[in-house]
Amino acid sequence: MAQVRDKLAEPWKGVNLGGWLLLEPGPSYPLFTQHPLKDKSEARCEWDIMKGLIAKMGKTGAAEVLRSHRETHMTKADFQRVRSCGLNAVRLPFGYWVVTEPRPREPYVGPALEYIDRAVSWAEEFDLQIVLDLHGCPGGESPEAPCGRRQRPESRWNWKQWDFQASLKVLQILAKRYAQRSCVTGIAVCNEPSGEVPAKALISYYSKAVDVIRKAGMDAQRVAVVLPVFQRPEGEEDFIKKWSKSTKGRHRNVCFDVHCYHCFENQFHGKTFAEQLRAVEANIEMFKQHPMVAGEWSLSLGQATWCTCGDLDEDSVLSIFGAQQQEAFKSASHGSFFWNWKEDPDSKEWHFQHSCDSGLLSRPPLSLPPWDRQGEDPLEELLHPSPEDPVVYYGDTVYLRVFHGRYIEVQGKTVDCNWPDKGMWQAFSFCAPDGDAAKEQGSRRPVRHRDMLRIRAHSGSFLAVPSNAATGAPVTTTRSKTCAEAELEVFLQHTSVLKHRGLAYFFSRATATTLDADEDESGIRARWADFGDWQAFAVERPPELQRHVALGRTKEPPRQRQRGRRGSKDSQLLRCALRLFTAKDLQAEISHEQEQYQQAKEIQKFLKSTDFKLVETEGDVNMQLERTVGDKQVTIEWQLTSPFDPTADVEGGDQDAGAEYEATDFCITLESKSSGAGVSFYCSTQTGEDHRYVIGNVKSFASKEEKESMSAYNGPEFEDIDEKLQESLDELLAEAGISTELCDFIDAMALDKEQREYIRWLSNLKEFMEK
Repeated sequence: MAQVRDKLAEPWKGVNLGGWLLLEPGPSYPLFTQHPLKDKSEARCEWDIMKGLIAKMGKTGAAEVLRSHRETHMTKADFQRVRSCGLNAVRLPFGYWVVTEPRPREPYVGPALEYIDRAVSWAEEFDLQIVLDLHGCPGGESPEAPCGRRQRPESRWNWKQWDFQASLKVLQILAKRYAQRSCVTGIAVCNEPSGEVPAKALISYYSKAVDVIRKAGMDAQRVAVVLPVFQRPEGEEDFIKKWSKSTKGRHRNVCFDVHCYHCFENQFHGKTFAEQLRAVEANIEMFKQHPMVAGEWSLSLGQATWCTCGDLDEDSVLSIFGAQQQEAFKSASHGSFFWNWKEDPDSKEWHFQHSCDSGLLSRPPLSLPPWDRQGEDPLEELLHPSPEDPVVYYGDTVYLRVFHGRYIEVQGKTVDCNWPDKGMWQAFSFCAPDGDAAKEQGSRRPVRHRDMLRIRAHSGSFLAVPSNAATGAPVTTTRSKTCAEAELEVFLQHTSVLKHRGLAYFFSRATATTLDADEDESGIRARWADFGDWQAFAVERPPELQRHVALGRTKEPPRQRQRGRRGSKDSQLLRCALRLFTAKDLQAEISHEQEQYQQAKEIQKFLKSTDFKLVETEGDVNMQLERTVGDKQVTIEWQLTSPFDPTADVEGGDQDAGAEYEATDFCITLESKSSGAGVSFYCSTQTGEDHRYVIGNVKSFASKEEKESMSAYNGPEFEDIDEKLQESLDELLAEAGISTELCDFIDAMALDKEQREYIRWLSNLKEFMEK
């Protein structure tokens, strides 16, 4: 029989009072900084600081320091302010020694039940519920600091050291003492027990604890018994199933305690901001299925979040995260408790008072875009926007993020991933197998699935996979342009062309292994021929090229408009636009854009003087020119481009640096009508040495099927071709009608199309909002 999902009449919306009756460095601030250990280091737990105090000033002096802390750290005024913040509950963590005396040779000071008495009385006075939390059990339920003593390495602690019988005795004392206090609506039987404790043993203890508490006078109608399931190795779901099978539903008003932290372990360090919000969203279903409380949560986030939130400032990120969590906790049958009421002032993500006073907990939740878990989450583009052109080209600066949220870096010959930074050491670019940078400039050739390439570091050296990589030898660097160890084949996930945020795998043909990072060891290696999480690298363009995030900003960033009244392109995201514009504002914007719109003279002049036929469709970003020359069909394809300089929003940016962004990428295809064979030239309207355009790679194909194949060979770069063949191909393009006037037309049409589509977009949005 499944555990009944009982629900509190008034679910807890509260805060933890950690650091008062069980000491920890942050929550007990400033006690630990005021009393360093003999070696000047800071103690890590109550056991260590008390041992240090006893060694320095004796048992009496140490007890006096602790008494002073207990008298002043939490006062009646704190409980009054908790209530004034709109909360209805507190969770009170304490060690067993506060209830009974400590065991022989332990440095703890107790009993001190008078402080729990005070907390209960103050809670009653200010109409607060209180959960009594046995945070540290006799013998310790884990080797971690929250239970009172941090014992590392973990081999110093064994789960059988946890004294279950003594713990039950403590719970019995508490239940009898506070059974008639109406404000006590919950009692937790332990906190964060180690995953080493077998499920069978833990379930047995939990069931006995419920029985002891009920027999001592805390009935199920009024008091919930809290059973921690945080970090169970089998997962919360499986543990709850085992509990239900063992207890057969005989216990009522129990709830399972989960701690919703998004900042520990590689699991959360590697999540993007969008993935963090989706993880919060996923918790809702868990809360709806089982009786649960989020006994601890905070605003702290893993490393990758801060590199994948666009240009949102810190407070915006924290407030968005806080809003989504609070919305999710509404589905929890027994509510939630923020960790913690007091903290080190520098740790605002953990400091409720700071977060509350700063408005980080008062914004409304976002409505996340729907996602069917197929392809990329649309939330990624909203929070970590692409540049105007998201494609990654050879020669572009990129950053390579590993699965645990840090970025690959090169220092000398050492290749590592130590920091979640996008600085000079973390900057890379992709180049052709010969490593010739000069050939990449201006080619604008995109990186494609199964390309052979090299990864060039900021120093000019290339990542190289040693011949003994399979034995664990780390990836190093080389300056050789002919070293086979530096040649890598790139495999892309779900796409044929690499784009911003795309996942890539780099396979060394020389060693038949794939580049990888490691959970525990530093460095980059290539140990296996796998394509798993450890081998996946997120490829990101520089932050300064990415568009603004209009969503959820607390401080509007400075913007430099290039033309008319339009702001940054991120305003074109529907979800943001609905927040930024009213229908009246939209009409004013439409009128302004229509007044400003004027088609460039080059467009009509070219169309009147050419045999090319322009093909375009309203609402489609693609355009093409078509003409027939003998048996050959000539097709030129390109897309609209933004009129805005992406560097304009970069403070102090070089105004001349935007010139390269004015160019338009286009493709020229000459195809035989009879055989379907032909050739494609991938070009850009940048001015070259001899033409108004530059040619990247040249692809030939024998049939229409090969032409459209995403895995077909893309051909060599134009500059790599024999000079006589280059001249022949130049003549072929001239005969096809490729000229300076055509390039001027392509550039003008790309901007004109974008302006017309923007006006159409505004009109569609206005019509939608008026319905």
